[in-house]
Amino acid sequence: MLGDRVTSECYLKEVVEKESRMSDGRTIYQTYEAKYRDREGTYIGKRSDTYMRVDRVKAKEKSVYREAGRLARWTPADIDRFQQEYRAETRTAERWWEDVRVGDDLGRVIKGPLTPTAEIAFESFFGIYLVGNIVAARLYDKHPALMITNEQGVPEPPQRVHWDNAFTQRLLGLPGAYDLGPERCAWLIQGMTDWIGDDGHLTRLEARYHKFNYMGDVTWVKGQVTDKFERDGKAYVRCDLRCVNHRDEVTAAATAEAGRPHR
Repeated sequence: MLGDRVTSECYLKEVVEKESRMSDGRTIYQTYEAKYRDREGTYIGKRSDTYMRVDRVKAKEKSVYREAGRLARWTPADIDRFQQEYRAETRTAERWWEDVRVGDDLGRVIKGPLTPTAEIAFESFFGIYLVGNIVAARLYDKHPALMITNEQGVPEPPQRVHWDNAFTQRLLGLPGAYDLGPERCAWLIQGMTDWIGDDGHLTRLEARYHKFNYMGDVTWVKGQVTDKFERDGKAYVRCDLRCVNHRDEVTAAATAEAGRPHR
């Protein structure tokens, strides 16, 4: 609630090795977990993130995604069409549990075309490795293998893969720079919260990322109601959501649950 002070405990929960076709035949999956509590110490939620780590050199050698498609290019007419979608975007102020039906469509939310500026803006809030000067120097001392030497001979954090096409092509053999997974998670959350209304309460979301989202890609967040139920005297809905790009590929999918008010 407004005024609450939230504390968190974050830790590495699990490390698993799996087969991979992207690098040298293996990928390391690292799962981090964070638990959140209010000022009285009451448990209020949990977040779990799994990251895939691959060998950069091997990934570039194999370049399994190089032929995945050229980076998108758009005309002024395309931009006008996207602008019209943004102008028409709406959200629900009020939605009652009794009015929801299984199979209901959640509408859609447009995101993109993805730009370097948009990625830097998102990461400025997210805060991973977006550092320079003494903060970057301290990070280099602590994790020298994390840093990548740029074209001017300077070690810097690897975040340029999220906004620099040429850098990402050289480093990983990918068609271009790509977004950060949690950004699509945020989009999926918006797809849900825009639909449930001001009195809805998003209680759970599990997202999975299936494909890269490259610079210039346009994404639409879509979804449907798959279930409605009551638990412990409260009303809930369950929905399936997905991020679909302009190539009609599903780049991310999610299952979400939300508490809904009775009429």
